[in-house]
Parts: sequence; C-alpha cells; structure tokens
Amino acid sequence: MSEAGIPPNVDRSGDLLAGLWVPWPFASMLLVTRFWSRIARKDLGWDDYFMLFSWVLYTTAVALSTVLIAHGGIRHIEYLSLGDLTFVMKLEAISEPIGMFALVFGKSSVALFIRRISGTTKKWRRWFLDVNVVLYFLVSIAVLGVMFGQCAPAKALWDVELRESGQAKCMNSTVVLSLYMLQGAWGAYLDFALATLPLTFLLELKIDLPKKIALCILLGLGVIAGVCATIKTWAFYPAQTSTDITWNGYALFLWTTLENAFLLIAGCIPPSKTIYDYWRNGKPISLTGASSTSASSKFSHFSHRERFSKISSRLGRASPLGSSIGDRELLTKSSQES
Repeated sequence: MSEAGIPPNVDRSGDLLAGLWVPWPFASMLLVTRFWSRIARKDLGWDDYFMLFSWVLYTTAVALSTVLIAHGGIRHIEYLSLGDLTFVMKLEAISEPIGMFALVFGKSSVALFIRRISGTTKKWRRWFLDVNVVLYFLVSIAVLGVMFGQCAPAKALWDVELRESGQAKCMNSTVVLSLYMLQGAWGAYLDFALATLPLTFLLELKIDLPKKIALCILLGLGVIAGVCATIKTWAFYPAQTSTDITWNGYALFLWTTLENAFLLIAGCIPPSKTIYDYWRNGKPISLTGASSTSASSKFSHFSHRERFSKISSRLGRASPLGSSIGDRELLTKSSQES
C-alpha cells in the first residue's frame, strides 16, 4: 500500500481472462463431440439438452465477465469511477445467476446420464440423484430470490449511492453470505457425489480390474469440478465481506468459471467415447453400442470417415428420453475390446 493509504494499481485482467477462456474451446469441442456421438446413434436424451443449455449459460457468463473485466471489475475499488463501479456491479448482478444456473443444468445433466448408464437395478440410486438435484435446484432458487430481494429497492445492488445515503434498506449480510455458502457447499458435495456414485455399479461389472479402474476414472472426472466448487465456496467470504468488493471478487469469478468448464468437460467425455473409439480403432457406431471386429482396424483413416458419413446420412428422429442400454454397453464393451 502507498503512503497515501491507496493500494497499488495492479492489473490482473490477463490472468483472469486466461482462466475464463482457455478451457472454453475444450468444453465446446467436447460438447460438439457428445452431440455428434448421440445423433449418430439416434440416442439424444434430456441429459444432452440440459448440457447444451448449461454450455449456453456458461458461455454467456464468460462473455459478461469479459466485459466486466474490461471496465475494471477486478481492480481495487479506489481506481474505479462511480460510473464504472455502477456498471460493474450491475453486470455482476446479471452474470451471477447465469453462472449459477449453468452449474444447476450441468449437474442435472450428469445426474440424468448416470441414471441412463445405471439402468433400473437399484432404485436407491435414482432416489439419491433425484432428491439431491432437486434440493440443489431449490437452494439455487432461494439464493436467486435473496440475491435480488436483499435490498429495497433492488437497484441498490449496483447503485452504491443509494446504500451510502441510507435511501435503501438491505438484509443482514450474514444471512446472505450463509445462503451463498450453503449453495456453494451443496454444489461441491453434489460434484463429488456424482463423480463417485458410478463406483457403486461399475465395481459389479465382470471385467478386468484395470478396465474397471479406467472406467471409474472416466466417469469420476467430476472430482475436479468438485475441487473448484470447494475453493469457490471458500472465496465467497472475502468477496462478500470486504469493502474492496471488486478486487476480492477475482477468486470467485475464476473458480466459478473453472467449475463450470470442468463440469462440462467431465460431463461430455463419457458420452463422447463412441467417437473416440471410432477414430482410434475404427469401431462402427450402432444404435445399441460400440462394437467392432479385428478387421475394422485395417481400414484407412479415409475409409473411417467414409463409413461414418454413410452412418450419419441414415439418421432418423432421436428419442428425447435416450437409451439406458446403449450408453451402458458403449462403456463396458469398448473397455473389454480395447
């Protein structure tokens, strides 16, 4: 801090922009691959549509955050004009719920996918998924209500002068912070639960242990999103309690975006395995799962594309409910044959 008591004018925009945008092309590419795989198998389901909507919200939140950064949204508050501060606070009020519900739809998509691959053998899994996802949704709705209802008028969320002049009445900040942290902690718990729940039925599969481990890793990548969610929840406290609200919002923006990105990436890798197996081993894409013969690997890279083109040209209308058998067979059979 300088002699006048003003903190140094540090620019961290480059680091945060990298954190926002570097994962985006990977998440986007895997989403395209996921839909490519599902459309080729005529097996689109609600989990795909939920993940698509999550990606739309995630991309919107990243774009809004980029604009916020350009207007000094992560600098020390002393270096922002009143106009910039008002604009940044308003933009933050818009982007926060968008990013929050990107996570809601992303986690819901993963839960729907697990329902598909777990089949109907154990009802407790479906109840566990349904109850936890619905509760997470309800907590998120409560946070949204408190977010825009904590001050009267709501304009005081971004109009600093209204609060400083006493023209606005706002809810106790401890209540608001507690609800934010509850929603963040529940999201972290759900990420870890969704990543580990497949272990309860994958261990029952009659395949070699190394292949079981590979499948567990493939379906457990959501642990990374859970770590991001945990750090994000910790970041709520300094972001909500500090007077330097723009500077201390850095970690919250970064880890919320990374949680969204890794949730998309982890959620899209397992459904995209069909395409990976196709390009790597030439396994033909079918409606019931991935299967191949030893002769298929002898075809050239060009013939792989030619065969895939023929398959894609015969596509029909996809079922919105999806197929539980197809995904389960794809994961188990491809592991047995690899």
